[in-house]
Amino acid sequence: CDVMNTLQRILFPEGLEGLFNQSQSKGGLRPSSSSLSLASMDDGTSVTSAGSAGTDSKRGKTSPPNAREGSLLLIRALCQIVGKPAEPYVLTGFLAAALDECGSSSSSVREAAEDTATALIALASPWAFPRLISPMLIQSLTSTEWRVKYNALERL
Repeated sequence: CDVMNTLQRILFPEGLEGLFNQSQSKGGLRPSSSSLSLASMDDGTSVTSAGSAGTDSKRGKTSPPNAREGSLLLIRALCQIVGKPAEPYVLTGFLAAALDECGSSSSSVREAAEDTATALIALASPWAFPRLISPMLIQSLTSTEWRVKYNALERL
């Protein structure tokens, strides 16, 4: 599906293989938003370059904050609209990304990431916790970002 591939490219610029390969310099994992968060998205007329102050370049993120926020909001909407049938597609790949984005320097991205992580955990089957969710949450506790650790503990 092209939509899923595009979301993965935006949220995982290094690919899924680099998700858990963590370096101390980058920090973080390589894994309902409010109306204020939705209002923070622009109309697409402004262009944000990869080197601008709006990106999390210190964390290795090159995509603009609005693109990451929009991707997270789309994943959250998919969880809420489609429901349980979407679980196998969104849970395994996007929970780590949502937790990683909790450490973003942009407050709107952080809000969207927290809401997306909550929606993903609520969507998950209880059988998924020991094999899928718990290892991701425990891995996120090794992050250098305190917000990532805090959100992982809240989801436990």
